[in-house]
Amino acid sequence: MLGTITDASNSSDNVASSAEQTSTNVKAVAAASEELSASTKEISSQISKTSQVVSESVHQGKMADSTTESLSKATVKIGEVVELIQGILEASQTLSKQAETLSKEISTFLNGIKSA
Repeated sequence: MLGTITDASNSSDNVASSAEQTSTNVKAVAAASEELSASTKEISSQISKTSQVVSESVHQGKMADSTTESLSKATVKIGEVVELIQGILEASQTLSKQAETLSKEISTFLNGIKSA
């Protein structure tokens, strides 16, 4: 009977030791779960911030495209104005040459009248 009591006592000690080890393991799993949960929240927060940055970058890109398009249209209009100014300049030069020629002809005519 003493052997049975000793066996029962040893079994009881083994069960207590196993229970203590299980309790330690459960605490470790709980701590790891809390860390995982905190990490998951941080990752989610970073993903949200990244999404906002990407969205803002896309918006800025669209605005840059719009500005570039506007500048391109303005460049075309400026080119048209430059062509118009060149046309006016050419016409002015032609008129100036014609006025010079007419002035010479009038001068010659007036000199001819004075001589006569």
